[in-house]
Amino acid sequence: MLEEKCNFDEVRRILGAGHLSVQRFIKSGFFTPVVKGGGDRHEYAFRRDHIEKFLELLGRGAPELTDCPDDALPLQTAARTYATPLDRLCMSIILGHTELAGRIKDASGLGQFVITRAAIKNFKRQFREEGEDYLLEGMFRFRHMQQLEFDLDEKAVRSAG
Repeated sequence: MLEEKCNFDEVRRILGAGHLSVQRFIKSGFFTPVVKGGGDRHEYAFRRDHIEKFLELLGRGAPELTDCPDDALPLQTAARTYATPLDRLCMSIILGHTELAGRIKDASGLGQFVITRAAIKNFKRQFREEGEDYLLEGMFRFRHMQQLEFDLDEKAVRSAG
């Protein structure tokens, strides 16, 4: 069976994310390109199933909603509003340290996920107090237990700043 591949711009479209957000996800080790080009983003190729698996893991256990609750924000908006690294916030959600308010039924990519203002403030406080080591250690333990299939590179994760 052939694996379906997608380039950098297709990953952006699937996630509904910007160029810098996708770069941070790559540096954090969420998406490892199967083909890595020079400087041109079109020379990257990713396995589409890895991107879809990431979205599945992110939304695991989140209740399905028809609208965004009044006390919540879309995930990317919350990260921008509260000056929080989106990749680290996603890592915290996958590890179960931060909880999503839900998943919008007719939305796609990262735009389907919503988080309460209280949850994002709690993540920001915890991230500021404990640093990112608690996330990195948890992610590597999680990877070791083979519950996560992303090819994480410790140097890549620690170099993301």
